[in-house]
Order: sequence, then structure tokens, then C-alpha cells
Amino acid sequence: MVATRKVRLIHKIAKKLNLRDLEVTKRLDIVGDVVILKAPEALSESRFQLARELLQEIPRIKVVYRQSSPVSGDYRLRELEWLAGERRSITTYKEHGCLVEVDVQKDYFSPRLARERTIIATQVKNRELATRTGEYIVNMFAGVGTFSLRIARESSLSKIFSIDVNPDAFNRMFRNVLTNKMLNRIICVYGDATSLVENLLRRRADRILMPLPEKAIQYLEPALRALKNEGGVINLQNFVYAGKGNSPIECSRTLLQTKLQSLDCDYEIEDERVIRSVGPGWYQVAHDVRAMPDRSK
Repeated sequence: MVATRKVRLIHKIAKKLNLRDLEVTKRLDIVGDVVILKAPEALSESRFQLARELLQEIPRIKVVYRQSSPVSGDYRLRELEWLAGERRSITTYKEHGCLVEVDVQKDYFSPRLARERTIIATQVKNRELATRTGEYIVNMFAGVGTFSLRIARESSLSKIFSIDVNPDAFNRMFRNVLTNKMLNRIICVYGDATSLVENLLRRRADRILMPLPEKAIQYLEPALRALKNEGGVINLQNFVYAGKGNSPIECSRTLLQTKLQSLDCDYEIEDERVIRSVGPGWYQVAHDVRAMPDRSK
């Protein structure tokens, strides 16, 4: 559905239920034909009616859930309350020609990272065009494989080593790679990224993807060990608190630089951007870092 039409329909529903438009539009994710409503306390009593209205007004939506807990745990999952529609949690999400199967209850996935996936895929594509060679890429926290699939779709020479420790997400990632006919480009591996880097991927990568904002900075040491001796790019995400008047990018950069300096590596931050606001004063920030690892480690 075109975004502007979706917004108009949501505004219509909000008006009908006497809800503030902003309260609804900022708290709703659509993944395939599943809606996840992040209903605030003000919507708690009207959540079932709101869910029914969404099903009626947006025909392609078949299931509505309410997020009832924050994302947490090693698998980055959240509790969901079924509100209306079919009794299922598996759906197919489409993004720039990629078909991605997602279980919204068992896998971490955010449609709000689509722009960031486009940025990274474009970086890889542009490098291929400039050098006429592909990159060897390690996606340390691949989930159901959306970043890996987008890169493989946009490029033609690069190979992606796609890792995840969540068995449900890994199984779906493998099926997604099969569905999108990318077995020759994406290597799916189940397990802990740190041990896999140490035992299998040391000094092999031109690029590292770290789409785990809760812990990416903590995993910088194994990421550096995966880079080739001549160095490469680390695409890292971070959650950071930035109080009133403070720059989220500068706050995140300070944390990143402190960690990189402690690891005694040469680096240059090539680009950085705010991906989104995730709460009062909290932001998800992306950094693209060209790093030269300490070869003695």
C-alpha cells in the first residue's frame, strides 16, 4: 500500500475512534499482512476496536497484534497480544524484490530499517562498480536474512556469510535464501558470531555488518578479527541516549571511538546517521567505519 494512502486511512480510523492521529501512526508497524500495534495506555481500552477497524479499512491486513513488552533477550523478541484477524504469526514481507518470511513472535524484524538496508546495499553495489570485484561480507547478526538478501539482490559479485544464533530465525533465513534463489551468494550459518569468527572467519572479510544496536559496540573486537589484514568497512548500529540539546550522532560517536581506541586499531568514520528515534531521548544510530585491525591480535 502506498504510504500516503495508509496514513489517510489511519487518520480516518483515529478520527472515528476519537484518537489523536499521531498516537496511532507512530505506533503501528506493518509486516507483510500483519500489523503490530504499539498501543499506549490511552489506547488500552480501545485496542480491540482499533484492530477491527484496521482489518476493515485496509483489506490486505489479515492479523493485528499489540506489542505488550519491550524487545529483550538474546533473540531480541517481544511479547505480542493477538487482537483481531487470523490466528497466525507467520507472514511474508516484500522489500525491493526480496520475499522475506517472518514469524513476528519468534524472530526479530523491523520494517523501519528498510532505508538503512538500502544504504548498505548501495554501498556494496557502488564498490563493485568502482573496483569490478566483489566483497566478502560477514553479517554477524543476520536474523531472517533481510540485510543479506538486499545486498545480494542489489549487487552481483559479493558473497555474504550470514550468521544467527536464534534457531527459528536461522531456519527462516535459510528458507528465505532458497526462495530468493541466493544460495550461490549467501552462506547461512547457525551459531554464535564470536566463536564462528574465531574458528572460521578470521581475517577473511572486506565488510562486517553489525545490525545489533544493543550490543554491537561490545562485539567490535571479534568484528575487527574478521577483517582482512588490509582492513575493511564495519557497518554498525548503536542505541544511544541523547538529552535535550545533545546530538545523538555525537553521543554515539563518543562511545564508538572510546571502544575503537581501546582496541588499538586505526580507523576512519566514513559516514554516520540517525536511523530513527526509539523512545524519549533514545535513538538508533548507524556508523560506517573503515578500520585497520591490529594484526597481532
